[in-house]
Amino acid sequence: MKNLFSNVLIAREKIERFFMRSSLEKVIKNYNENFSNKRDNDFAQGLI
Repeated sequence: MKNLFSNVLIAREKIERFFMRSSLEKVIKNYNENFSNKRDNDFAQGLI
């Protein structure tokens, strides 16, 4: 029973890490897209 419980905890940790990583990747992707769009807009307006 103890072994099963530790396996459940390990699986839960892996799932939590997966979701944390995927949400962090989304944040980074959105930031990169927003920065790229801002740079393109600034360039088009002659600010760069």
